[in-house]
Amino acid sequence: MHERVPHDEQQREQPAPRPAYAQAQPPAAMALQLQRTVGNRATAQMIQRWNPVTGIVGEIAFDIGFDYAWRKFVEHNRDTASYYSVPPEWRQLAIDYAHSAEAGNDGKFLEVGIKRLPSCWLGGWIIGQAGDGTHAITLDTDVFFNKDMSDEPSVDTYVHELVHVAQYAIFGVQGFLGDYAEDFVKGYITGGGDDMKAYHSIKVEQHAAAVEARFKAWREKKQVEDAEKAKEEAAKHPTPVDPIKEAEEAMKPKSPISEVGGFPLTGSVGEKGDNRPEDVERVAGRLHGLGFLPTMTTDIEKVTEAIYDYQSQVLRWPRPDSRIDVGNKTHRALKAGRKTGSMAL
Repeated sequence: MHERVPHDEQQREQPAPRPAYAQAQPPAAMALQLQRTVGNRATAQMIQRWNPVTGIVGEIAFDIGFDYAWRKFVEHNRDTASYYSVPPEWRQLAIDYAHSAEAGNDGKFLEVGIKRLPSCWLGGWIIGQAGDGTHAITLDTDVFFNKDMSDEPSVDTYVHELVHVAQYAIFGVQGFLGDYAEDFVKGYITGGGDDMKAYHSIKVEQHAAAVEARFKAWREKKQVEDAEKAKEEAAKHPTPVDPIKEAEEAMKPKSPISEVGGFPLTGSVGEKGDNRPEDVERVAGRLHGLGFLPTMTTDIEKVTEAIYDYQSQVLRWPRPDSRIDVGNKTHRALKAGRKTGSMAL
């Protein structure tokens, strides 16, 4: 059972326990009545009503037999829950921690819990009765998570409940419930009726919470270490170059910003030209590299003006046409990287 109780100011009122019937009833009715004896705080209240340690148990458990009553109670909770498949990585994390040097005796309990192959569920009648302060409740080999909690199900709570699964195996169902109830009642009395103090005085809860805390610290440390190892491995083994991408890059034309060199055009650029985007970009890059286009841009109006200036200042045309045609004088001059009128083509 894993109930994280609220703070003092958040305590909830508890209804008075329902009295058990004095006479035996048909089995189905008895099981239902036994289930209904669980109050709002299902975890502790259920135990108080079922175990002779508290002196509250009525004739029902004795009339129909504890094992039968327990089995019917667990079955009812399964029927009111939905099955939850635990992520394999959770189980692996629990195993890894159990075998780690940091685990110590924690590992023994986790191994027992894992080997019992507990079934996990979302919701269930007992979770609905327990309220929003409960993260999960374990009934022997059945773990019920509170799906309404924002962080549940979680791997840390899973480990907490594995400890309870192991405790049930070690103490037996009645032994576990008896110890749980006895500690709760003693804590309730010594704590002045404070059910939160009573809950935190339960030894099996203290044990499970301590294992959970140690596991969480180990897990978070492991995450940091694994991330660092991944970085180191990535540095040792850089991502291999994709040969296809490498070939595509090699086939791309050189940067249009270069001043001299290959300068192919597929059509005219400038005033009334074809102005295909790739041609405009190459002309703009070459003019920018030669200093006739202050800012690299493919704005056709600015590129056309730069062509006009180039033809006027470098080619010294009296009437520039602001256009470059494939293979014409302006094209050849730009290809050669000509900057002044003194350069011959």
